Amino acid sequence: MQKTKISEIKPYVRYARYITTNDYKQFTYTIKAYDCRLFYCLGGVGNFEINGNVYPLKAGSLLIFKYGEPYAYYPNELDPMKLLGINFDYTYSSSDLSTPIPPVKKENFDINKILSPLTLCEELLEKPLFIDNAFSIEQELKTLNSEFTRREIFYETRCSALLCSIITQALRLAVKLPQKKHDSDVAQKIMNILSEKYGEQITLSDLGEELGYHPNYLNQIFMTRTGKPIYAYLQELRIMKAIDMLQNSTLPISEIAVSIGFCDIAHFSKTFKQKTGLSPSAFRIKG
Repeated sequence: MQKTKISEIKPYVRYARYITTNDYKQFTYTIKAYDCRLFYCLGGVGNFEINGNVYPLKAGSLLIFKYGEPYAYYPNELDPMKLLGINFDYTYSSSDLSTPIPPVKKENFDINKILSPLTLCEELLEKPLFIDNAFSIEQELKTLNSEFTRREIFYETRCSALLCSIITQALRLAVKLPQKKHDSDVAQKIMNILSEKYGEQITLSDLGEELGYHPNYLNQIFMTRTGKPIYAYLQELRIMKAIDMLQNSTLPISEIAVSIGFCDIAHFSKTFKQKTGLSPSAFRIKG
């Protein structure tokens, strides 16, 4: 199965609701769902079990997991957790089934009935994603639930956009962006240098010498901050500059290639097509 990038997903929200878990104390068996699930804890405490792993929930806890994962949850009897739950697919391929699809007992699950099967490039979402402190996402989750409940015109599109934003923010929290101000400052300095000198021949050694750190250390900080190595970030920056110049200038393609840091026009054309699906000349004509 071809892997789907996060940039390619278009989530379909099938159901959103608040759950007061003291109504579900008798969870005596494990279930599986045919679509994906998101649960956010608004208050109270309890345990959520997924595929044998136990996740302790309290206010601010977030769980996202795919179809087919065996799960059950167990609220604390004295302070039962209140959840906001969302049933969704990562694509619209089964949006014709707009009503909630109930989960089934684990032993009755039919893999052939999965609604929108896919494999994600982002490995964090291929297994249950648990975030202990996701308060920064809470308001968007409540807005999504409100949109789904009111069902005003274009609510499905609005819910999809909100869930896409929520998933992206959850991934950012999961990779733990640098908490040290020093690391954040260094990563920002790298971005500033790349933005100013993208047209020059920049190497990791050059950056290390300019900033006074080992190149591998700089790359590690940058990866944590952006999710990609310095060289990949620079290539994307150069291609974005090329797109702007192709659309807004009449400069020859060879001059554009040199101005953004490519010594070889063949290398530029190959890289540009890999990123955009079109050659520079075809992109200019289409634009």
